[in-house]
Amino acid sequence: MPANNQADHMAILARKWMDGTITAGEMAEFEQWYASFDDAEPEMLQDETPEALRERLYDSIQRGEFPAEKGKMRNLYRYLAGAACVAFLTSFSFWWTQNRFSTFPFTRIVMVDAGAEIEKAMLPDGSIIWLRPGATLKYPASFSGGRRVSLSGEGLFEVAKDSLHPFTVSVGDYTATVMGTSFYIKESDNRRDMQLAVLTGKVKVGRKDANPSFGTQIVLPDEKLLTGDVPAVKRLSREESTSYAAGTGYDMNFRNTPFSLVVARIEQKFDVDIRGDLNRYASCRFTANMTDQGLDYTLKLLTRSVGITYKQEERIVHFEGGGCK
Repeated sequence: MPANNQADHMAILARKWMDGTITAGEMAEFEQWYASFDDAEPEMLQDETPEALRERLYDSIQRGEFPAEKGKMRNLYRYLAGAACVAFLTSFSFWWTQNRFSTFPFTRIVMVDAGAEIEKAMLPDGSIIWLRPGATLKYPASFSGGRRVSLSGEGLFEVAKDSLHPFTVSVGDYTATVMGTSFYIKESDNRRDMQLAVLTGKVKVGRKDANPSFGTQIVLPDEKLLTGDVPAVKRLSREESTSYAAGTGYDMNFRNTPFSLVVARIEQKFDVDIRGDLNRYASCRFTANMTDQGLDYTLKLLTRSVGITYKQEERIVHFEGGGCK
């Protein structure tokens, strides 16, 4: 590729990297090009943040100011740390802590820490994670490079259904992969093993080191897997299933429930605001099990039951028409 064309192409990839929209293939191409330069270190500004540095590197790419001689550039951490002041190292260390688990090290990572209460996390694909107190979830701001998250602690996962893009959770020495299902994971105190309970769908579990002694375990609904020296799959009791969902908005099974309460539950679970002449539905009651269903399906099922037409604009849902006698 001619030099000018390559510079323009790399500038485009750099912007995608900055925006979090770069694909896995483009990321591999960008990393290969990025690693082909000399070991030269940039002049650091005293109070420069990681985000500001990324913007400055992007501007340099656009202007074609990267060194032209071939060689091996240091990894990003050493590249930045070599000339950084103490204040910069502090901020970059925090950024590195959040990003180092990712297959794509330049992807911005979101970290959610649960405090003393259950914390809900809404992921870019619509999946919902209910984190137990003390748990930490890390995930990329964009799932363009794959649906992969990391969990420390325990949480209940409602994974958005997507048969083309598996969802993988990294916990301890193991990974759990699904297409769309709900399950509960608890990391063991030794930070290596885990307990996994499947409420709906099925989950494939493997070790990160692909240890042949463990192989691959398929866990089905109402089953739980206990890893350790002797992994075991056992039946899940109703009491256990109930305890895993306690304190969350997971259970969406309604039986002759007033319409207003159903609307309130939907708003709370999916972080939406439902508007319209809601008084016209005051006499309506609703019966259906919408547990482990996404927002689109939930809205369609509810509105069709009473003849409502709805329109969604980002986090606002407008109800029109319909009603009950």
